Amino acid sequence: MFQKRRNQQAIKYYAKLFKETTKNNYYFYNEKDLEKSIQEEKEDWTRSHKQSNYKKKKQTVKKNNLRKIKKSIKNRVKRKRWKKEKKKEKKKEKEKEKEKEKEKEKEKTIMIQKKTNKYLTNTDLLELFLRDQKICREYCVKIYRDICNLLDNDVQMLSLNLLKKIK
Repeated sequence: MFQKRRNQQAIKYYAKLFKETTKNNYYFYNEKDLEKSIQEEKEDWTRSHKQSNYKKKKQTVKKNNLRKIKKSIKNRVKRKRWKKEKKKEKKKEKEKEKEKEKEKEKEKTIMIQKKTNKYLTNTDLLELFLRDQKICREYCVKIYRDICNLLDNDVQMLSLNLLKKIK
């Protein structure tokens, strides 16, 4: 039922179209005219399709550009972080090297002072004491003996008491 009505409506529509075209001296079944109309439709379709494609391409280009920009920003941030980490690592390595050099220099000065029998300053004594208490005690005993040779008996007793406190 529905199909029949639809077919009847289609027939009426095409009959109207045919009448209108015959009024304008346009013969629908002429092959040249048909080809022209087909070409025009194709051209219209290609125009509209090209425009829509162009718009789509523009949108995709914009999206791709945004993606590229986001990627470049992420990469920049990564590079900055990486550079900062590298700098920190280099600083730590330099500090470690400096500390090692300082320790070597201190050991050298201690060895030189032992050989030359010169007296150490207070700061050197403190460093020695913090590092190695045995060396410091030996050094203090050495100083005590040198002092004892120079001083009287009374002072020797005082210095002995001091030495006992140190030990």
